[in-house]
Amino acid sequence: MNFLKKKDLDVKFFDPFIDKFKSYKALNSFKKPMKFDAIILSVPHASIINKFHKDFLPLLKEGGFLFDIKGKLRKKNITNYWSL
Repeated sequence: MNFLKKKDLDVKFFDPFIDKFKSYKALNSFKKPMKFDAIILSVPHASIINKFHKDFLPLLKEGGFLFDIKGKLRKKNITNYWSL
């Protein structure tokens, strides 16, 4: 996240188990719906994976990218999907 922030990118995070992370704003602290150019799924908590298509995928802009570090959504046929 620090690397992306140093590139002057607007970085938000969401983790149901962390309320505050250094100087980053949590996604659940925003009142209005947001759309993102990219979503990085780095820690695939079951609570996130179970509702990803319903709650998180709609936050991705059309043509946006989903980066799934652990490859948990690899078989879900998502457009512009990347995994390691």
